[in-house]
Amino acid sequence: PPLTHLEKDGVPVARPLAVDAVLRGAWGDIFRGNPFQDLSLHDCVVKYRQYDLTAEEFPVPPVDPDDLALAIHAATDISPSCDHVRNKHPALLPDLDLAAAATILNNIEEGDPWPQNLLVAVSSFMLKPGGFSVNPLDFRPRLLLPVLYRRCASLRLWQLRHWIRTW
Repeated sequence: PPLTHLEKDGVPVARPLAVDAVLRGAWGDIFRGNPFQDLSLHDCVVKYRQYDLTAEEFPVPPVDPDDLALAIHAATDISPSCDHVRNKHPALLPDLDLAAAATILNNIEEGDPWPQNLLVAVSSFMLKPGGFSVNPLDFRPRLLLPVLYRRCASLRLWQLRHWIRTW
């Protein structure tokens, strides 16, 4: 069911923009990173050092237009992205456009900023298991990302599958 109301400081909130403001306020620190200000980087390293992966560096090749095309064609067409592009649409692009997309992705991985239109995501919130709640932190954010971002992430995950098995 859609998220229609929450509470803030014990007061019911039901207007959509007000619900959005409550969610942004509750999740803002988490999205910005380190919501637990009392845990310093040093403390974190000491606490979690035993879980560090100490494997050899795993080389990842640059994004290849042919590999990107394979990732695009392998995707199921289940839902449009936040830019209203479906997974099947990039499969219609000519090779020259896929080469340009691969170049953009490689430049980003070399340190260039993401294009503004790829920094946008649509978020919805799903209630965590356990039933009804009006606490905004009892909802999981779900992000709907642009298709190019999703396909690149799928390609990288596939390329890293052997390394991931070493964890």
